[in-house]
Amino acid sequence: MAADGEQSASRRRGRGMTGSQDPHTSVYQRPTSRERPMGRADASPHTDGYRFDEGMIDPPRSSSSVVRFTNTQAPRYSGSQPVNAAVPTRRQGQGMTRDLPPQMRQTGHTGRQPRLPVQPPPSYTTSSTTKTTRPSKPPVTEKPQRRVHWLLPAGVGMVAMLVLWVLGSTVLAWGVTRYNDFKYGYPRTFHTDAVVGHGDSELHKSHFMAINYNHQAVIFEMMGGDTGAGKSISYVVNLISSDNDDLAPVTLDFKDLNGDKKPDMIVHVHLSNQDQVSVFINDGKKFRPATSNDKLTAPIN
Repeated sequence: MAADGEQSASRRRGRGMTGSQDPHTSVYQRPTSRERPMGRADASPHTDGYRFDEGMIDPPRSSSSVVRFTNTQAPRYSGSQPVNAAVPTRRQGQGMTRDLPPQMRQTGHTGRQPRLPVQPPPSYTTSSTTKTTRPSKPPVTEKPQRRVHWLLPAGVGMVAMLVLWVLGSTVLAWGVTRYNDFKYGYPRTFHTDAVVGHGDSELHKSHFMAINYNHQAVIFEMMGGDTGAGKSISYVVNLISSDNDDLAPVTLDFKDLNGDKKPDMIVHVHLSNQDQVSVFINDGKKFRPATSNDKLTAPIN
């Protein structure tokens, strides 16, 4: 009977030690405010005597950053733990890391679940076996050179020559006008002396003056010598109507045209497009306009 009493007493002590902590024993320490008393529900055959955090066996966290307000996972219950018992959050101090497994000590686990490496999405993973081939560039085909028709340079050359001709004509006309202004003045006036046999001589030549005035060429002869001194005769030549004919200078030339040994008078009107020539026959006293009956044996020019 004494043996049965001692065995029952040892069983009661074992139940008390496993169910709760004995304040009089030296094996267990009094739990602090941060530690949760360990019961039979917390004991696990996989701890090997170490105090293990329940968070290590929880499922891994989701890689998404969305916060779930409703926990859809059912809580785990052991056979001896009440269903409605709330599990308080357990925090472990720095001095308790010696009771953790070596793997947890190396990673510096302090009671929180270790962060698992986040794998990139499959679309961003690179595979060493997959080879990406760049699309080959299409072959560059040289465009055939366009041949220029021979009419194009010929036409361009003709247009350029036409422009140059117009510009050259304009510049030439302007230059001739400026030259006539300098030489003949305005109105255009020409002076010359000649011996024509009207009482003049080599010592006393007759003086001639031609003026382009009011679309007419007016020639004044002032006789020289003793007999004709102080006398003057005028001759008029009507000009052919043309543009700027009042700017055309009038010049005189003396030459025997009919072979009578007397110099005849030739009037030149230098128009812009042509020269107007008029012939006056010398009759020994003055000049008269030539007629169809006069036979001119010498060239005028």
